[in-house]
Amino acid sequence: MINSNEDGFTVIEAIVSFAIVSLVLVSLYEAISMSYRNTAIIKNRAQALASATSQLANIGIVTPLGQSKTEGTYSNGMSWRMTINPFGEPQKEARSSTYAVWVDLHVFDMREREAFKLKTIKLQRQ
Repeated sequence: MINSNEDGFTVIEAIVSFAIVSLVLVSLYEAISMSYRNTAIIKNRAQALASATSQLANIGIVTPLGQSKTEGTYSNGMSWRMTINPFGEPQKEARSSTYAVWVDLHVFDMREREAFKLKTIKLQRQ
C-alpha cells in the first residue's frame, strides 16, 4: 500500500526542477559571456581612442600639416583613415600668418564599421 504522506520528489518533479535550474544557469552563462565580450570591445575602443588622440596631437609636429589622405592600422587591429584639408578660404591679407586645416580621423572596428570619428582644427604659422 502506498502512503500518501510520503516525503520526497517524484521523477517528474525532479526533471522539472532540473530543467528550471538548467534554464537559470544558461541565462547566467549568457549574461556573463556578453559582459566579457562588451568589456573587450570597450577596452579595444579605449585603446584606439588613446592612439587616435595621440595621432591628432602629432599633426603639425610629426605629421605634415599639408593637405593629405592617409590610412593605417593601430596595434589593436582597428584601422583608421585621416584626411587633412584646408579650413575655409586661404587668407591673402599680410597680417594673417596662420594656416588652418580640418583634420578628420575615422576609426573602424574589425568589421570595418565606423567605431568613432574625431575632428579638429589645427593652426600653424606660415
